[in-house]
Amino acid sequence: MLRGHMARPLQFVASPLPKWARQIKALRLKLGLNQSEFGNHLKCSSMVISRWERGLQKPPADCLIAMGKIAGPPAGWFFWKMAGIDEADARRMLENV
Repeated sequence: MLRGHMARPLQFVASPLPKWARQIKALRLKLGLNQSEFGNHLKCSSMVISRWERGLQKPPADCLIAMGKIAGPPAGWFFWKMAGIDEADARRMLENV
C-alpha cells in the first residue's frame, strides 16, 4: 500500500451477476440517475440500490412493481414478472396510472 493512501474496501459482487441485477442498473443508467436519486424514486437508500445492482440482494415485490412502472412497457414486463404479476394484472395496473 502506498504511504498516505487508504486501501479501498472490497466490493462483493455475485458471480455470475444475475440478469435482474443487470436490468436494474440498466434502467437506472437509462434514466440518467445515480444510485441515491434512483433510491429516492423507490423510497430506499443508495446502499440498497448498490446491493441490488451487485446481485447481493433481490428487490422486494413493491420495488419491482415500481421499477416496472418507471420503465413502462415493454421493459417493465421483466420487473412485473419477477414480482409475480401476470400480464392481465399489469395491464390493469397501467390503466390506473
